[in-house]
Amino acid sequence: MKSGLVIGLMVLVLGGGVVFYIVGKSSKPSVPAAVVVNPSPQVKKEEVVVAKSEISLNIVSPVNGAVVTTPSITVKGTTAPKADVSVNDKDVVADASGNFSVNLTLDEGDNYVAVVAVDAEGKTANLEFKVTYEVQ
Repeated sequence: MKSGLVIGLMVLVLGGGVVFYIVGKSSKPSVPAAVVVNPSPQVKKEEVVVAKSEISLNIVSPVNGAVVTTPSITVKGTTAPKADVSVNDKDVVADASGNFSVNLTLDEGDNYVAVVAVDAEGKTANLEFKVTYEVQ
């Protein structure tokens, strides 16, 4: 296991229970094998590994829940210096101060923006927010 990158989130609904698996790899054997919420005894815990979120990630603009009237936005934020940042699958590298920005084109209605940052040591942070595009 070499990186701390979160690979994905798997949600299963079985027998009335919801199971959340955060799938990833960890560079430290002390990281738990899985983060699992498992109220259903019918579901067995799979061995997956989670990445620890150990770096900061802040979105400067737009704010969560913003309503805009133009079809494009610039997502601006801060994280660890020189971290790799992905905003809805658009990749950039934060500058030496940790600043980043990405231009996104929005669809009409609610748009969910997922941001993931990974530093040189494989430490991660992620968040999601919503922006609504209303056509005038």
